[in-house]
Amino acid sequence: MGGIIFLIRRVFTNQQEIELLKADLRAREKQREEDREQTAEIKRSVDRIEGWIVDGKPTVVHHTDRTLPPR
Repeated sequence: MGGIIFLIRRVFTNQQEIELLKADLRAREKQREEDREQTAEIKRSVDRIEGWIVDGKPTVVHHTDRTLPPR
């Protein structure tokens, strides 16, 4: 009887651990997506700065860039 109770408790504990790991994985994926978006924004900013330095004008204007007036 003790062995059966042990197995049942073990199964429930494992299931809880699996759910926690899944939640952590979802949170990490969300953070990764936010990091990708921030990295893309940094790249756009670097492209703009490079254009200002090299050409004296922005070389890349993205549809998400609200800091520059349209050409």
